[in-house]
Amino acid sequence: MRRFFGLLTLFGREDFKTYRGTLTPEEHDGRPGQHLTLVHIPETAGSSFLEDSPGFMKRGDVLVGNRGRSWWYTREIQQVAAEAMVVIVRSPVAQTVSQFLKCKYDTWGKRETRKSRFPRRTAGDVFGGLNVWLRHFTSRDGNDTISDNFRCYQPWNMQARYLGAESVTDHHYWYAESVSELRPSFARTKRALDESGFVGIADFYSATMCLFHHHNTGNYRSFTCSCAAALEKQSQNKRKKEGQFTASHQA
Repeated sequence: MRRFFGLLTLFGREDFKTYRGTLTPEEHDGRPGQHLTLVHIPETAGSSFLEDSPGFMKRGDVLVGNRGRSWWYTREIQQVAAEAMVVIVRSPVAQTVSQFLKCKYDTWGKRETRKSRFPRRTAGDVFGGLNVWLRHFTSRDGNDTISDNFRCYQPWNMQARYLGAESVTDHHYWYAESVSELRPSFARTKRALDESGFVGIADFYSATMCLFHHHNTGNYRSFTCSCAAALEKQSQNKRKKEGQFTASHQA
């Protein structure tokens, strides 16, 4: 039960929901519906992608999250075909900084790093402690790096570990069991990307949503797929969430 709530806090409720396409027949080329699964790598805009996805899928399309499992686990244990997998990757630098900020400020991160030596006390500086955190992982060798990650994210090659691991545990977001697991096979990582049905880039989010729209509908020309429309959909979702947050606090 504790693990379930830990995953719920880490990945949000989005990974435990089912997202269904909303586009009508005139907005696609008549291809059949698909059941897709997002390989949700932490800090790669996966939750936003899940929330935004219905407006870029046709009716009959379904998207779910894989609850933070690796590509290998999703295929071999959850029995999802590679062509039905969706992967979103992100600039490693941006993703690493985002890991640090989640460990430092997020409710889950604060709880996990409590009573650890995580470099948190830097008043007035959002990124304060980042250099100490990075040095901790880059200046140590062997088991020190493995065993002491402040009980939060293990940033070494996280995206490659999620994509290239071939076991149930060695992709895991907050630990690895050996130094070798921090350096996954490049060939397996590349193969996972090559075989996935759809790969997007969080740093080019609007373009990714447009490509996802075409992947599902075969339609390049729909207004839904314009960058302006993609940004407007994101803004609408943000306003909706802010409205729900305000209403809940006024209740």
